[in-house]
Amino acid sequence: MTDTDRTRPLRADDAVLLVPGEDGTVVIGAETVAAATVAEPADAAWLVRGYPDGDVALGLLGALASGARVHLPDGSLAQAVPHEVLGWLRREGARVVLGGADDALTALVALAWSEGAELCVSGGWAEGRFVVEQLPGGPPRPAPGYRAYVLDARLRPVAPGETGALYIAGAGVAQGYVGDPATTGERFLPDPFGGPDGDTARMWRTGRAARLAADGMLRVLDHTAEDDPFADDFATFVVLADADGHRALWPAAAPAPQGWYESHPEDLYELCLDHINERLNDPF
Repeated sequence: MTDTDRTRPLRADDAVLLVPGEDGTVVIGAETVAAATVAEPADAAWLVRGYPDGDVALGLLGALASGARVHLPDGSLAQAVPHEVLGWLRREGARVVLGGADDALTALVALAWSEGAELCVSGGWAEGRFVVEQLPGGPPRPAPGYRAYVLDARLRPVAPGETGALYIAGAGVAQGYVGDPATTGERFLPDPFGGPDGDTARMWRTGRAARLAADGMLRVLDHTAEDDPFADDFATFVVLADADGHRALWPAAAPAPQGWYESHPEDLYELCLDHINERLNDPF
């Protein structure tokens, strides 16, 4: 396709992928794929069985965009046996894992940690793809371009060992949901730790609780955080806006991040969502 074939010129925020999700169709932009090029290119292993989900598809695009090779195992590899998978990864020289069952990946990460092996896995959601590196001599940590926050009801980091709400930030965060600005504003929030100069980076609210251990290990839990303000219908919120036209819900008890301003306070959660829908044209 050339520019003459397009109905309009390409824009920097155009979607690369549209991925079905629990809350709607997720708009994935080029910045999510480009996040993989922040780190040094590393060969990947394709452990997908069946049709790949959005996270794996993004991992494949990122690996290819960074110039890495993607290795496919033959039928003799027992993917449910972590020792066999780790041995195969070492023989192939692959450090990035694409796909695989959750239980098997958890066991593989634990084995790599105990043996001091380098490993990079991703998980979670198309809205907030989160890549974690396991490097020798330390606990797993977010890969370059990715951040995870465990925050309290006022969106402040919790202390190690405490439980809070999990948010994903960085280059891997998607643009939003197709045709649903209210849900986008509810789940994609201003990132209060986004960077200097008052940039308007956003973070994705997973709706899950997490706990950060003293050694740096992040454990994602199967329920929401007890003090998650977004799970409280009686909490007071405001609508924030930025210069780029984004709208987001924000707990009234937390100060607005730099680069955002309060456009509308409202005591009722639903009215805040209505305000976002009424005031924001669908950008997708």
